Amino acid sequence: MYIGIDVHKNSCYITAMDEAGNILEEKEIETEHMIEWINTIDTNCNIAMEASTASKALYHFMKEQKLNVLMAHPAGLRVIAESTQKTDKNDSFHLANLPADEIPTLFIRP
Repeated sequence: MYIGIDVHKNSCYITAMDEAGNILEEKEIETEHMIEWINTIDTNCNIAMEASTASKALYHFMKEQKLNVLMAHPAGLRVIAESTQKTDKNDSFHLANLPADEIPTLFIRP
C-alpha cells in the first residue's frame, strides 16, 4: 500500500492506494486524531508526506512506530508545485502515486 499525507496544523488529508494505483481510502482527519489512524495501518506500507512545520512531529512518531515514511522536499515536488489544481486531496494523491525513488527527500534530525 502507498499512502500520501498532506499535513497541516489542524488537519491531514490522506490518500491510500494499492500497488495497481487503485484508491483504497481518501479522507481528511483532524491532526489530533492522526495517532489513532496511524495505529491502524499496515507497517509494510510506504508513506510520503510533504515537509512542513506541522509534519515534523508526525514524521518522528511514524518512525518510532517503525513505519516506512519519507519526508518530501516541497521544492522538489514539481508535480505538486506546478499543479494548476492545488488542493489537499490532489497533493496527497500525488504523494501516494510517486515512486519512492522519485521523491526528493529531506534529512530530518532525530
